[in-house]
Amino acid sequence: MNSIDSALVDRFPQPMETEGIKLDNRKGVKFSGKWVQVENLQKNDSKQLDRVVNFSLKHEEKEIVNELSNDPLLNLLCLLVEAGREIPDDRCQLYREGLEILLNQWDEAYHIPGDRFYKNLSVQHKQDLLSKIALATFETGGKFSKQDIEKSITEYICNLPKAPTSPELLQLTTEALLKSIQYQHQLFVESAPEVYSFSDSRFHEYFIAREIADPSHPQRAEQALRNLAARISEPRWHEVFVFVVGMLRNADYFLSLMKQQADAIAGVDPELSRFLFWLERKSHHLSKPQFKPAAFRAFYLEFILDLKSDSLQDDRTDRHLHLSDIDASSYELINFPFTCQQKAILKQYYDVNQLILDCLRQAQYMTRSLRTEIEETLLVPSYLSCPIGTAIA
Repeated sequence: MNSIDSALVDRFPQPMETEGIKLDNRKGVKFSGKWVQVENLQKNDSKQLDRVVNFSLKHEEKEIVNELSNDPLLNLLCLLVEAGREIPDDRCQLYREGLEILLNQWDEAYHIPGDRFYKNLSVQHKQDLLSKIALATFETGGKFSKQDIEKSITEYICNLPKAPTSPELLQLTTEALLKSIQYQHQLFVESAPEVYSFSDSRFHEYFIAREIADPSHPQRAEQALRNLAARISEPRWHEVFVFVVGMLRNADYFLSLMKQQADAIAGVDPELSRFLFWLERKSHHLSKPQFKPAAFRAFYLEFILDLKSDSLQDDRTDRHLHLSDIDASSYELINFPFTCQQKAILKQYYDVNQLILDCLRQAQYMTRSLRTEIEETLLVPSYLSCPIGTAIA
């Protein structure tokens, strides 16, 4: 474990724990109407089978269950098992590898006139197309009209070397391509007549992140990261943040932007700035050896905001944070009579710091000193090195 205090790490569930995969009593996994038998894995690679089972049954008794999940993530997991792949621990890698297998699949049973062009596209081109569609349509609530999606498809494929040049053929190819994505890969669903969406929001978020994290145009990528960082207070974008951090070759710049945006939330109210300065000092004065100041600050905000959570605490009782740690100094809160609006700002600030911690977990590479700095200053705006007004002791 890195230098994040284990009590603080346990504040958030691991991303994979709620995304399940279930086996039946035949030790098989069902997806797309087919059974993937894993009996050979049990004989030849029990470690991999254990990883499959533990992946979903981490909080259950390790028993075979009959009820099957239709979660699209299950499809990706089964594709990996069927292909003899290890199931990655990293979420981005899991989606990347699973989607590559999915986009390579082709079922000749679907007879879609003009679909040869899409079938012959490389996986890279398919992913690039889906990424552009994803980013262009997220603003509309995840739904897009047939006209809009066909426009995006046409704009992309018309620049490919073997794309038809005739407007009529280009339109037919576009229509066939849309149907192929829908039927061959089940990545699109028609939620209403001529209204489409991604079959699962996580696919949509993954492809958005892929477009934002694209390193092929450095200047455009930098602006895309800045635009995304400005949305840190919008919960519907939070999974995109986590995916982007997991895709970046170096997450320093983006996590620094996220920290700046988080600090700006707290900085809108001078009284809250005074309180956070007080809380930062109090977290060092009252912090015990069992936990770090960042864990105390998080617990304190949960107390103030009446958040019913004990996930800050781990399984070792000697590390538990208790309400007595707060009650000992709670009388000092009379100096901070929070309004409903101020509590809403504190909740937003708390949430974006949760997001930053999630992203720190997903970062595949970043400067160690920056990682440590951000870990140690969670829930501490950077401008508090020069406190606003007079601090309360």
